[in-house]
Amino acid sequence: MQQTKTEDLTAQVHEFYAAYADKLSSYAFNKLGTTFGFPFYAIADDLLAVVPSEAKLIEAFEGALDFYTSQEIAQAKERIDEIRQLTSRLVLVRVNWTYLDGEAKELYDADYVYVLRVDDEGDLRLHVMVSINEAERVRERLGGGA
Repeated sequence: MQQTKTEDLTAQVHEFYAAYADKLSSYAFNKLGTTFGFPFYAIADDLLAVVPSEAKLIEAFEGALDFYTSQEIAQAKERIDEIRQLTSRLVLVRVNWTYLDGEAKELYDADYVYVLRVDDEGDLRLHVMVSINEAERVRERLGGGA
C-alpha cells in the first residue's frame, strides 16, 4: 500500500524527533545544526530568544549543560501528541518530552509546541520552539511549586 502525503509527513516528523532526542541524550550539540533552521526562535513565559546561527545555538546548548547535569538528565524521550500541516512547508508539532536519569527513572516531563519548516531539499528544520510548562515542571521537581 502506498503511503499518502500525510503518512509521509507523519513518518518524517517521527524520524526527525527521534534523531533530535538522540542528539540531546548524547549531548551531541555540535550535530544539532542539521536539526535547526536559522534564525531559530525560542519562546516561553520567561524567555524570548532569537538564535541567528548554528554557532550561537551550540553555545546556548553548551551553556545549558550545567543545568542538564545538575538535574541528572541522561536521556530525553519524545512523545508526539499532534502533527498539523499548516502550509505546504510549515508544520506545527506538539511534543511531550520526558527526561530520564541514568537509570531510566523519570525526572519530569514538559510540553512544547514547535514550528518546523521544510527546506528547499525537503528536510524538516526546527525554526520556532514554544515551551509550555518546563519552567513550572522544573520548579515542581525542585520543590518550589508552580
